[in-house]
Amino acid sequence: MVNRQNLFFFLDDSGVLDNRAPSNYFCYAGYLIVGKDAKNSCIRKFCSIASELKQQYGVPEIKGSSLNKDYGKQIQDELRLYKCMIKAASCYSLILEVDVRNLSRVDFTNKYSVMRYKNYAVKMLIKKAIERIIENGTIESDGRTNIKVLIDEEHQATNGIYNLKETITSELYDGISNWDYGSYHAPILSNKERSMINVAYCDSCKAIPVQTADILANLYHNALDQDDKKAQHRYRTPNNVYLRLP
Repeated sequence: MVNRQNLFFFLDDSGVLDNRAPSNYFCYAGYLIVGKDAKNSCIRKFCSIASELKQQYGVPEIKGSSLNKDYGKQIQDELRLYKCMIKAASCYSLILEVDVRNLSRVDFTNKYSVMRYKNYAVKMLIKKAIERIIENGTIESDGRTNIKVLIDEEHQATNGIYNLKETITSELYDGISNWDYGSYHAPILSNKERSMINVAYCDSCKAIPVQTADILANLYHNALDQDDKKAQHRYRTPNNVYLRLP
């Protein structure tokens, strides 16, 4: 059992949430790591491989989009970064895929409508991940839970960060009423007074944890675009939390 219940979420997106974009898919991907020691150990291993690859390629940052999936050595190097994460203790990979063609309730010409949907998607992915670790006994639903969410920056205004923090807090601790369908989703965490949620948008050049998410987001989005079912299945490991929307 994890005493302090420190949860670290690292997320990045890949694709464009726009029905006019070339790709039909948009995704968020990344990791949930439970515990500070596990997080620090995992990031050290990633940094070691990333530093080696930065020297090899002569670049300041290793990004998934800069590695050629059709060139064997580069895709293998990208998979090395992914594998060092999924093999780490207390680490869960996270994948959320969206078929943009089915999003009838998003106004793609309105940036606030798009932002609200992205916040909704992130909230639901985080909720599903926390439900998973409650069900398997990793954390207690009534314990003190400190949650830190790091996401690659998307030119978000301060109110975008605030709205995401508020919507995550409400979903986890207050429950949500769906007035359209007359339903109520009960909260999954109960110790709101002694818990904390922090959300930050980061430049991946300066935030190694977000670079870990960039690699998985890029790999999985490429598998979607290539309609590579085998590759998609490869990333849904036993420690993967997968969500498809809408």
